[in-house]
Amino acid sequence: MLIRLALLPPVMLLCCGVCGAARAQPNTQILLLADSDPSQLVDLAARQLGQSPRLQVIPLAALSPLMQQRDAERNLLARITALREESRQALLALADERATTKLDEALALAQGGFVRFYEPALLAQLHLLRAIAALNQARPELAREDFLRAHQLDGALVLDAHYSPQVRQAFDQALAHGPTPSTPPASGEAARLLELQPEARWALVLAADAPQASTLLIKGLVLERGSPHYTLIEASSISLAPAAAAQQRARELGAKLRGWFDARLAPALLATPSPAPRPRANTANRRWYTRWYVWAAAAVVVGGVATALPLAFQRDVVALDVRW
Repeated sequence: MLIRLALLPPVMLLCCGVCGAARAQPNTQILLLADSDPSQLVDLAARQLGQSPRLQVIPLAALSPLMQQRDAERNLLARITALREESRQALLALADERATTKLDEALALAQGGFVRFYEPALLAQLHLLRAIAALNQARPELAREDFLRAHQLDGALVLDAHYSPQVRQAFDQALAHGPTPSTPPASGEAARLLELQPEARWALVLAADAPQASTLLIKGLVLERGSPHYTLIEASSISLAPAAAAQQRARELGAKLRGWFDARLAPALLATPSPAPRPRANTANRRWYTRWYVWAAAAVVVGGVATALPLAFQRDVVALDVRW
């Protein structure tokens, strides 16, 4: 279940640095990818991040124009749409293997872009068609996976009388097993999203699953720019009843997340910059400022001063390679 704020409603936040004429302390950008959920608890947790004076929360939806622009440069949407039509024609001609090949190609193209964030219904159609092809080839388990993925991408998806009774029955049976677990962006995909917003230091994923009808499990995963893997920073199980208690737990979760980011900004605020060396008379031909370099991946501007930040997480944080 991917939360979109736009996406997310999964939800990434971007905290933007702003430095005014009075050289005010800039905020740090966090890109948020979050799952949406009917209880709105994820949204409550996300709002708490904005309570920090040093963090500015930017929803993933703000990047939609940039996503579409990047995909348009590769003509990605048109290529995927054309492959979808070819697969439909192959299904009508009972060429199920050819249809599957075309659909695999279309989904691989989509993985290399950002289509699922602004055109999820298109990807839902691809998974639906591939499920039908799998049914025709007597592969019910593969069909079930694609039916669930299609419904996950497009929660309003229903199969009308244009589909055969066999397809409608298989679709209903797949949904009867319950919702699929949420599938946050892979770390590589999150890294590409960070590239769209160069000022962002972190990408935060809030993924929500409902292991039981009365419980919501919210996982907080963070990807730091330059890191290859997510870090799990919080996993909280929230009972949905009573509602007031659930909302308070969600706010507490958001406060924990905010504290995690604030703690990692504290060293930058306390650090003092080393003074620049004065040029000596006998080195007049060598400009002193050429000895200094600014590495964007390891520094952040705080209060107008570039301060080095540690690239490693604290030992109390569990780092893991999250794969979906």
